[in-house]
Amino acid sequence: MIKLKKSLFRLSVIVNILIIPAFLFLFFHYDIPGKIKKKINRNYQPKSFNKVHSYKENINYNIQRSLYEIYSTKKADVIMLGDSITQLVDWKELLGENSVVNMGIAADTTEGVFNRLAYVYNLKPRLCFIMMGVNDIIFDVPVKNIFENYVKIVLALEDKGIIPVIQSTLYVYNNVYCNYAQANIKIGELNSLLRNFSKERGIYFLDLNLIFSKDNILKNEFTYDGIHLKSAGYAIWRTKILSIIKEYLPKN
Repeated sequence: MIKLKKSLFRLSVIVNILIIPAFLFLFFHYDIPGKIKKKINRNYQPKSFNKVHSYKENINYNIQRSLYEIYSTKKADVIMLGDSITQLVDWKELLGENSVVNMGIAADTTEGVFNRLAYVYNLKPRLCFIMMGVNDIIFDVPVKNIFENYVKIVLALEDKGIIPVIQSTLYVYNNVYCNYAQANIKIGELNSLLRNFSKERGIYFLDLNLIFSKDNILKNEFTYDGIHLKSAGYAIWRTKILSIIKEYLPKN
């Protein structure tokens, strides 16, 4: 009986010696930790950033549009138009300007923005600051299509007598929302198109990437998740916006 126990013990030791290294090899060879991390990141992404096929599927879009229809403000001098990067800050408080309306919607795309311009027109603004495009890139919309949508938006605003200010699409920092290296290449291509378009039409192009980014990557000091800005970023953005407002809408 004792001999049997000793034999079983030796067998278990041998099995462990063989199995554990094999398990560890497979565990790291197939990058199981990395796959688990990616799975966690996907599970904890805000629902607004889950890939959608159309702006019509974006719950934030539908909620905000319904709110636009009941808000009491009927006139604004300045509209801040964009996605979550725009939506996440109280622009009236940040700028100290009462005649500013925030029309940012989380996860919105250039197509979505174009299809809600009527709400911008309703407020009869004089200036409209635009920042968008990163969600299109996350949703794999070709840069050519993003730019074409952008042009449609700008021309539509100008047709209504609204002065557009194009702001650069911000670079991203990490892989939480997308492959940031590939995304930044596309963001660079989009910004190049927007810069040239702005120059051709005499439109103000505010290149925030000159401040917020280095080597075409969003600086870690300005972001908490690789795409959205910290307060330090908004503080700098504020000075740029106020300078442009002063230039285009001088007070008597």
